[in-house]
Amino acid sequence: MMTTKEVAERLEVSDASIRVWLNDEKEKKSRFPNAAKFGRDWQIPEADVNKLPVGRKRGRPPKKGSGTRK
Repeated sequence: MMTTKEVAERLEVSDASIRVWLNDEKEKKSRFPNAAKFGRDWQIPEADVNKLPVGRKRGRPPKKGSGTRK
């Protein structure tokens, strides 16, 4: 089991992002379906973390075909 801080470090995102995902039921089901809250702390299974991509880039992704105006 991992804490929100450990998960954030592994995924290269902020601790706040992890907490937001866990507190949103839809996001929690899709990203961390087996996470459990004990008091105010979350415990996240390593198996849930291993299936997620690491090092997301910040900001909006570039539009496809940008720079090819006719």
